[in-house]
Amino acid sequence: MEKSNYYGGEYDLQDAGKVAAVPPGKVQEQSRRCGCFLNRSLPVKICMIIALVLFLGVVVIGGIGLHVWINVWGGDKDANLGEDAFSCTDGCIQAVDHSLWDEVLKEVITEGLEADGIVFNGIDYERLRTDTALRQKHLDYLTLLSTTNIDALSGDEALAFMLNVYNAFTVDLIVKKNVRGSIRDLTALTGGSVFDRFKWELTTNNKTEKVSLNNVEHQIIRKTLTEHDEPRVHGAVNCASVSCPDLRAEAFTAEKLDEQLDEQMNIWLQDEGKGIRIDEEKNEIHMSAIFKWFKEDFVATEHGGKNDVTDAKDVVEYAMEFATPEVQAYVKKNNPEVKFMPYNWDLIQS
Repeated sequence: MEKSNYYGGEYDLQDAGKVAAVPPGKVQEQSRRCGCFLNRSLPVKICMIIALVLFLGVVVIGGIGLHVWINVWGGDKDANLGEDAFSCTDGCIQAVDHSLWDEVLKEVITEGLEADGIVFNGIDYERLRTDTALRQKHLDYLTLLSTTNIDALSGDEALAFMLNVYNAFTVDLIVKKNVRGSIRDLTALTGGSVFDRFKWELTTNNKTEKVSLNNVEHQIIRKTLTEHDEPRVHGAVNCASVSCPDLRAEAFTAEKLDEQLDEQMNIWLQDEGKGIRIDEEKNEIHMSAIFKWFKEDFVATEHGGKNDVTDAKDVVEYAMEFATPEVQAYVKKNNPEVKFMPYNWDLIQS
């Protein structure tokens, strides 16, 4: 192919005996287009590079965020326990031995501690870390919980069992992870909520299944075992935090469960720091945030009902079953406005 005065732009190429003339200005324009970045000034080049890097960063971070949301924070996290879990009708376990948990609790709980005006039961987690014999009792109890066939449990035996599971697993988590400030310190962006990311095993007829604290509380205790019809369970599970209802200094058992749940509610709701407090000057009743978070579980019947709450007044009416006589009388006479307390997540370390 013959070219003439190429660099001056007079001719571009020769094709089939014809020479196509290209104006010099067009060649220069094409050159400028191809070298648009190279011909820019240095500051402009830097800005373009930065913009490209930022764009790629947004794409990468967005992809990671979407992955974390779908696989960690979002989606269905229910454990696959099977249809037979907690539904035994024949050959059921009559009584699980919770005496090991009783022994541990009596050694580590100190009643009547106070923080920010809130009275609570403190837990000596440090002793569980350092006292080998006591920690072994705790570990042996955890083994008992993990190896008991939940398909052979039902009714109050199953509910008492799972309340103890939640509390014993939570204490284990605090000890094992050496938590010092708050249980929520274990929540991680890429790992998820502390109540979802750590798991223990439960046993069924056919397999073992890993469960999180949220699985235990919301899927099993609130849904499967009580169908949102037993609000008193909220006074029985302890999340290792100052504003939580107290960790009971004994194990829950089927034969005493009704009495134990009533007592837990009385202790919790008669604590002005984290249960119910009256502000007469403002005519307000301040209640635990748990009543706000799980209001559908609380209604004004003997022990609760299913999703009958229409507003905060329904929650107050239910709570009055366990409030002091003075609070009951004030609420009946003055119809105070409902407020919810801030939640103190500090660890209940004694």
